Amino acid sequence: MTDEGSIICLVGSYGASSVPTIRAFGLDEATGTLTPIGSHSGVGDASFLLVAEPDVLLATSEGPGAVVGLRMRRIDADLRLDQVSVLPSMGDAPCHLAIHGPWVVAANYGSGSLSVLRRGPGGRLLEVSAVATHRGSGPRGDRQEGPHVHGSCFLDDGRWLVAADLGIDRLVVYRFDPERGRVDRHEEVATAAGSGPRQLVAHPDGRHVLVVNELDNTVATHRWVGDGSLPVVDAIPTVPDDAPSNLAADIRIAGQLVYVANRGHDSVAVLSVDRDGRLSRLGSHPTGGSGPRGFSLSPSGAWLVAANQAGNSVTVLPVREGGTTLGDPVTEVTVPSPASVVFSRGSAEAG
Repeated sequence: MTDEGSIICLVGSYGASSVPTIRAFGLDEATGTLTPIGSHSGVGDASFLLVAEPDVLLATSEGPGAVVGLRMRRIDADLRLDQVSVLPSMGDAPCHLAIHGPWVVAANYGSGSLSVLRRGPGGRLLEVSAVATHRGSGPRGDRQEGPHVHGSCFLDDGRWLVAADLGIDRLVVYRFDPERGRVDRHEEVATAAGSGPRQLVAHPDGRHVLVVNELDNTVATHRWVGDGSLPVVDAIPTVPDDAPSNLAADIRIAGQLVYVANRGHDSVAVLSVDRDGRLSRLGSHPTGGSGPRGFSLSPSGAWLVAANQAGNSVTVLPVREGGTTLGDPVTEVTVPSPASVVFSRGSAEAG
């Protein structure tokens, strides 16, 4: 972290605003070592982080129901995080952020809604331009008593927005107005009953969307038709048949490989997706901690950093054989209730 090319690893965690809930580490890409370089208090329950610009970090604050903008500054070998703005998410328990241009979409799990926020330069959050609330329920009375929006992603250069609603087993497709930040509900795509769609990522080919279903522990491929339709192509389990009770969590895609966190099995599953959207599970590897909620691949793709929420640890696993397998953790650091991991290439503004 002594030069501008260093890799910054940022970890968001649950906790009161009086304690550090955002921590910064320098990642040594040669060894996988994490070195603490800074932290920030003042953001309660920072469950999801997003790097919006090289020197701007956005964080959800679940307890207050807000999104926070922070400026990152290098001071010698350390990183300083200065809170710039706070804007209510107009919903309860925001747990995910998606970004396109000046627009940020917050998924409000508790209220079953999504909100669109307009941002300015330097981490300033300016206004809420739209709020959309879902209705309905699912067959699981313990988790699907009402809508629970858990994630979203933009498609077709921001012309469409798709939200995953765990509570109603639906992918809700919106037309998105990139000029005004407004949403217009277009279609609701049913997922398997009781599946609980949690998060989704767009495939680089622009023709598919990968969805992780938390409650039935599957990954599903949906074909993006371009007219707002998302028919399902394939779905396979994220854990072996003999796995213990499990809840699938975070999902990432790198080329033709898909990675999914498993809480209970305490692993990251590695899958491949072919050009037609068909999936194959290549295997899984323990993260070395309990309850991996979020994770991220380092910029070089050489390391996977996992936030083990239940085990209060962050672990670094080597990525091997072209990404198809993972090795045992080489680094473990203690972090209370970590939930989210993101990377910045270290070009934060110098102080």
